Amino acid sequence: MHKTSLSLHLSALILWGCMSSPLVAAPAGDDMRRASVPPNYLLQPGDKLEIQIDSLAETEKIYQIRADGSINHPVAGEIKAAGKPLKEVEKVLRTRLEYCLKKPSFRLGIFSVAEIEASVLGEVKSQGKFRVNAGASVLDLLALAGGPSNKADLETVVLVRDDKEIPLNIAPGNTKELSKMKLVNGDMLMLSAGKRISVTGEVREPGTFAVSFKSKDPVEDALKAAGGTKETAALNRVVLTRPSMRKPVFIDLNVRDENNHVKLPMQLEDGDIIGVQPCRCVVIGGVDKQGQVILTGNETLFDIVSSSGTTRGKLSEVVVIRAADVESGTDKRETYNLEEAFTDAKAIPKVSIYDGDVVYVPPKEEAGVGAMGLMNLLFMARSFFAF
Repeated sequence: MHKTSLSLHLSALILWGCMSSPLVAAPAGDDMRRASVPPNYLLQPGDKLEIQIDSLAETEKIYQIRADGSINHPVAGEIKAAGKPLKEVEKVLRTRLEYCLKKPSFRLGIFSVAEIEASVLGEVKSQGKFRVNAGASVLDLLALAGGPSNKADLETVVLVRDDKEIPLNIAPGNTKELSKMKLVNGDMLMLSAGKRISVTGEVREPGTFAVSFKSKDPVEDALKAAGGTKETAALNRVVLTRPSMRKPVFIDLNVRDENNHVKLPMQLEDGDIIGVQPCRCVVIGGVDKQGQVILTGNETLFDIVSSSGTTRGKLSEVVVIRAADVESGTDKRETYNLEEAFTDAKAIPKVSIYDGDVVYVPPKEEAGVGAMGLMNLLFMARSFFAF
C-alpha cells in the first residue's frame, strides 16, 4: 500500500513538474558505477544504463535498452540509445531533463553490458561455449578459448552464423579486420587442423608445425614457423622425407616460381619432414679424418686440411673440386701447395671453401692425381650432391 501511494505520488509530481514551473535540482556528485567498456563503445540492445537524478532520488535508476534500441524514462521519455556512444545519449537526456528541471543535476553510466553466447570448436586450447559482451569481436572470442592450438589451420577457419558458413583467415596479417567483425548470439567458430609438417636441422626452432591446406608456399611457411633457417643452412639441399616414400626428395630453396614461391617436385602432405642440411664439404685422401666437414662460415682450405690431420698427406698438391663446377658438368680442378703454409703463417693462401666442395689431399706415396684419379674424385663429388 505504501509503495503504491509513493508511486502515484511520484508520477503526479513528475507530470506536474513538466506542465508547470521547473524543479530545481541538487548539485551532482562525481561517483558513478560503470561497466568496463572501451572509450568508443557503442551501446547495444540489452545494455543497462544507470541514471541518477539528484532531485528525483525515488525514480527508477536502471534502464535496459530494449530490442528496438531505446529506453523509456518517466521524465525524459523515450530515448534512442543503441548504436550510439554514451556521451551522445547523455546530451539527449540533458536536453529532455532541462524541459522539466532547472539546471538538472544527473549522472549517466553503463550499469552492465548485454551478453551473448558464442562457442568455439576444434583446434583451440579450450573448446566450449562462452558468454561475451555484446559488441565483442571474433578475436575476443578466440582469446577466451585460449587461442589456436599449434595444430590449427589459421587460413581455413569457419564462422557458423544462422546456418551459414563464413570462411575466415585468422593468420597474423588479418587480425585488424577480425577485430572489427562483431559476434552475434549463437555464433560458432570452428578451427580445423592443418598439415602437420616437421622441420629439423639448421633452423632456429626445430619442431612440428601446422601448415594451412590453402598455403601457396607451404615449405616457406613451415620454415618461418621454425624461426627461419640458420646462416649455416645449405639452402640448395633441403631434404623432404615421407613415410610412404622409399627415397627422400631434394628441394632447392633458391629455385622459385614467378610468384617467388619455392618450387616443389610434389605437394606437401600431412606428416612430411623437412630436413634442412648444414653447409659442408668433403675431405678425402691422405688425411687422418676423412669424410664430411660441417661449415660454419668463412672456412679456408688451410682450415679444412689442418682440422682433418696432415700426417699422411702430400701438401704440395692439394686438389679442390668446386660444387659449382660439378653442378654445371665441368670437369675442372684447382691445385694448391700448402707445404709452406704449415711452416709460415704468411704463406697461407686465402682459398675459401664453400658448401658442396670436395677437398682431396693425395697420400704421400702417390705421384699425383692422374686422369682416372680425377674421374674418381668427380664421381665422389657428384655422389656428395646425391644425399
